[in-house]
Amino acid sequence: MASIGGLPGLPGILETTDPAEKAAIIAESVLADLPEETALVARRCVILHWFDQHIISALLPEESRGDPATIYARLTSLPFVEPWRSTSTYHDLTRQGLLARYTNTQPDTLITAAKRAAPAYETWGGNEQENAQAKAEAFFCYTVAGESGKAIGLLNKIWETPLTLSEDDWARYAYYSQVQDEAESLPFVEPLTLESRHWMFWGIAHYFNQDYTAAIESYDRAIELNPEYATAYSNRGTAYAALQEYERAIESYDRAIELNPKYATAYSNRGNAYSALQEYERAIESYDRAIELNPEDATAYSNRGTAYAALQEYERAIESYDRAIELNPEDATAYYNRGTAYSDLQEYERAIESYDRAIELNPEDATAYSNRGNAYAALQEYERAIESYDRAIELNPEDATAYSNRGTAYSDLQEYERAIESYDRAIELNPEYATAYSNRGNAYSDLQEYERAIESYDRAIELNPEYATAYYNKACAYALMKKSTESCNYLKQAITLDEKCRELAQTDTDFDPIRYHPPFQSLLGNHNPKLGA
Repeated sequence: MASIGGLPGLPGILETTDPAEKAAIIAESVLADLPEETALVARRCVILHWFDQHIISALLPEESRGDPATIYARLTSLPFVEPWRSTSTYHDLTRQGLLARYTNTQPDTLITAAKRAAPAYETWGGNEQENAQAKAEAFFCYTVAGESGKAIGLLNKIWETPLTLSEDDWARYAYYSQVQDEAESLPFVEPLTLESRHWMFWGIAHYFNQDYTAAIESYDRAIELNPEYATAYSNRGTAYAALQEYERAIESYDRAIELNPKYATAYSNRGNAYSALQEYERAIESYDRAIELNPEDATAYSNRGTAYAALQEYERAIESYDRAIELNPEDATAYYNRGTAYSDLQEYERAIESYDRAIELNPEDATAYSNRGNAYAALQEYERAIESYDRAIELNPEDATAYSNRGTAYSDLQEYERAIESYDRAIELNPEYATAYSNRGNAYSDLQEYERAIESYDRAIELNPEYATAYYNKACAYALMKKSTESCNYLKQAITLDEKCRELAQTDTDFDPIRYHPPFQSLLGNHNPKLGA
């Protein structure tokens, strides 16, 4: 065996710049020093992603009397073999280099190894996850060995009952597609002849593995083989939607619907895509058709409710949420969304009831706690609002909005120091949060720390130059400091941005210190002010 110091003497080591080829040259020098049978088994292992003593037994020559345990132990001691779960594997760089070399010089070694190992992987014993991995390796080996019937037979066996597979199952089977691609990249391997349904299954597997581009490619192949495959079009639409390519998603859903006009799922998913494009009327049309075809589809009702809410048709939204909940009483999202619709209608007690149920079903939903806090605040139940905000923050310590809203609740309780602490944290989390700066300014103003209030208003205005409320509140602070000129300047800007500020100023006691100053009265439109005694 060549020593590290002797590496320059290895044939070809200095001529190549490819790290994988260098690794292969070094590995071959090590294998050359092994007993002949052990070296043969080691070379056969190159095609495999992993191996153990059971697989070594299958790779031994038929006439061999070698001990698989001894050979496996020898292989695991090699510097380029590393542990993988309860098995062993070649270091990736070494495997790449040796695989490239053997593909050119001794492909029969790889084919023989794959043919011998495949049945061993297929019958390999282990836990559920390990067995799934072994089946995938068997599929890979059958493909490499040219035994396409057995490879496809494995796929068919997996997908005998696709509706029983979980999302995790589908994601795991994406690996099959990856090893198929690897096998078919070898020049001596004939590509498998798959049916459209096989490509369809690959697409589903890639989708749940969150590889949406690969999913689309698989659905394309399914459609190419079967242009009337409505489900493949619909699923392709869902993959496009996951990539936020909603127009292309809609095109696929349209084609699915054209092929199968009673395809409720395609209508429902098309509704989702239209909603994502904020085309809510068209979304509702699709949801309506989905519901007509499948009146038991709770998700379609819930999503239609969301589209109605986006159009500010809150009563109709609630009707849809009600039906969704009737069909699926465990749908926390429908309760949450219904609570939001009730809040938009200022029916805060009913909103809280819906949020309570959403939280009961999903106690980790920070947003439900936060929105329930908003509803309590609207009812002036500030202590209960703070309790909800506290829980929202506990679940999501990065939620700047919950901190800001908690600050407002503290301000309403006249606990201004605690309000400022919450606003400070909101700003720390989101330095661009103009509302939090403005509200912090209010708290400082309530503490009569007007200079600090103005600093906060200034930052709010810097972030949002069109922020009428911040200009108005800054005008209030200057009025409380009896600085009439500055107050009137900022009030004028506030009124320019929002005419409602003029009406607010008419009765706002913050302006009492300058109320009878002519410039202020002029801004209010009172050209003949009544002076006090």
